[in-house]
Amino acid sequence: ASNRNPLEAVKQGQLREDLYYRLNVFSIHSPALKERTVDVAVLAQHFAQQHHTVIEANAILALSRYPWPGNVRELQNVIERASIICKSKTITLDELPADITTNSIALNSPAPSHTSLSIPLASQAIERQLITQALAETHGNKAKAAKLLEISERSLWNKINFYQLS
Repeated sequence: ASNRNPLEAVKQGQLREDLYYRLNVFSIHSPALKERTVDVAVLAQHFAQQHHTVIEANAILALSRYPWPGNVRELQNVIERASIICKSKTITLDELPADITTNSIALNSPAPSHTSLSIPLASQAIERQLITQALAETHGNKAKAAKLLEISERSLWNKINFYQLS
């Protein structure tokens, strides 16, 4: 894996051409996290779950508005740090670094623009985030999570399968 273009490295003499062709079996381009703002909330919730914490809505909003120059690793480190210093099991704005809460777009401004204005896609991202948060708050108890979400257990199971959350 590399954050550099290997073909450019070959042209500049920084990577041997024979090594490039040996390694270049299948290339995968993964856009930077700043280009996938919808994924920030899902990833942040995932990292928080690993530390048995949840993230409040304002903190998620601030996280999704930050440009993430360090990409996913930076997000993971921020959540780990916040999980360590949070007084309860909920990460708030107070636990986030100042550059995320002040350097990101002001919290009262509109949400960041996405590559798509699709309401169904945005709704799915929010629904997945809510399910993830409910499962984290109930420590995986699906009956309690369904009650929190005000949906049936069967509906929750279907959504968990749809979003591949299990």
